[in-house]
Amino acid sequence: MTTPTSPANYTYSVYVGVGAGAQPVNLGLSTSGPTTGPYAGQAVQLPAGTTVVITGIGIPQVPPAAPATGVTVFDSYVFGEHYFAALELESIQWNRLMSADKSDPLNQLRIIGWKGWDGAVILNQLFGAIIESSASGTGAFG
Repeated sequence: MTTPTSPANYTYSVYVGVGAGAQPVNLGLSTSGPTTGPYAGQAVQLPAGTTVVITGIGIPQVPPAAPATGVTVFDSYVFGEHYFAALELESIQWNRLMSADKSDPLNQLRIIGWKGWDGAVILNQLFGAIIESSASGTGAFG
């Protein structure tokens, strides 16, 4: 099998079930996945357009399910140490206009602005998690 080619920035996992019509409750074993770490040899973190050959049944893991109709899912992101790295490509520049000028001769406006250039990269997806939750309340207080 081949993982979808679009969107290109997604990663995919392959789940398998045993027997006809069985629900997938395990990851597949594949040489296409990570070679080190807790998911070594499992069919996880597969880039888009990757040809995957499943060689066996991996560790138990149930695939995520779609929410029921009318249920709003809220995501909470958890980032562990060394999940991502960020770097400053250029120092943040900020300016504040404190005196009168041609566009504000009475000095009645305060203008402040900033700009910056930075970048970030995910180092290890296994060090982060998304907690999905929903609420059953009506949202009314009192």
